[in-house]
Amino acid sequence: MFRIDMRIMLMMAAFSFASFAIGISYVAIHYSETEISSEPTTKSPSAEQPKAEPSKNENS
Repeated sequence: MFRIDMRIMLMMAAFSFASFAIGISYVAIHYSETEISSEPTTKSPSAEQPKAEPSKNENS
């Protein structure tokens, strides 16, 4: 029974760790998406304009 308990505990630990990693990765991706879509109003214009102007100058 002790071996079965050890296996169950290891399985639970592995499952909890996997779900924890998946949850953290999902939250990080979602947070980065929301951060990118919410902060670009101040960062993206200043960051995209310099990139867009040289590209337009190079294209033209």
